[in-house]
Amino acid sequence: MGALLLSLALGVGAASGAANRAEFVAKVDPICKSKQRQAEKILAKAGNGDFAQGKAWATIAREGRAALSDIYRVGAAPADLVTFDRWVQKIQRENAIVVRMARSLKAGHPRKAKILLQKATDTDKRGENVVRDFGFKYCSHSTVGTP
Repeated sequence: MGALLLSLALGVGAASGAANRAEFVAKVDPICKSKQRQAEKILAKAGNGDFAQGKAWATIAREGRAALSDIYRVGAAPADLVTFDRWVQKIQRENAIVVRMARSLKAGHPRKAKILLQKATDTDKRGENVVRDFGFKYCSHSTVGTP
């Protein structure tokens, strides 16, 4: 019974995913491009103070979660499910760190925020490495806080 449910669950997930890697990249790369440009604009418009920067990073994190939701709806090609899962886990971890960084800035703790920014940057690079061979133009070179 458990195997039947597992196969049904996998079948439903695969049926709703992209047919192949090229289709996945074609659907997901524009999401990354849009959110990265949005993040750059948010940071450019943010004030210089810690609180303003914290608000900007909180917005970027929120938009990053929205992008991740859009990426989930696309779904990976069946052959790439394991890699997709690893990539998504890295994005989720990075997003959680960016949220903590935003809170630190808003609370007036810039040193802690700087450490968290480095952790988020490291996590971002690890996520990029997971999909570097996918053929992405934007998702494999992301902005911190975005996919």
